[in-house]
Amino acid sequence: MMNELDFRRLAAAAGELMELPDPEGFGQGEPTDISGVVAEIYLDNDMPSRAILVLDVGKVKAEHKAEAYEVLLAIQGMLHPTHDCVFDHDGIDDMVLVRCALPLFSDATAHDLAIVIGICVQQVRTWRETLLSGWLAGPDISAVTSSSATADASSIFFA
Repeated sequence: MMNELDFRRLAAAAGELMELPDPEGFGQGEPTDISGVVAEIYLDNDMPSRAILVLDVGKVKAEHKAEAYEVLLAIQGMLHPTHDCVFDHDGIDDMVLVRCALPLFSDATAHDLAIVIGICVQQVRTWRETLLSGWLAGPDISAVTSSSATADASSIFFA
């Protein structure tokens, strides 16, 4: 089991490895843009042996909601029971989210956590560009922005 302070340090160190603009903020659970996907991470208070990673999949266009939700439910069915991920809906911002429970082993390192986060971010980008292509609202949501507030952490993920 990990305590909150150690987890925040671990997440911040992972944020540093991913070259996030505010690794300390990421470690505190602040939403952070990672390669075009907004993500936040926090220690699961009910199970301190795991972290919860929340990723914004995107806002689905009204005319495609039924199709998109059908695809997302099919994905969720394929992930279960080997992956502890569920799709969710943010009713305030009308966004689809994916919540993934990440086991925190006693010997977990910042590098380990950064790799897992990178894989999850890349998976969301892949869903946006393939299965959900054309169904998400807003500008090209799958594109990595060139803003300095966006970290392109691919170097740590796929080195």
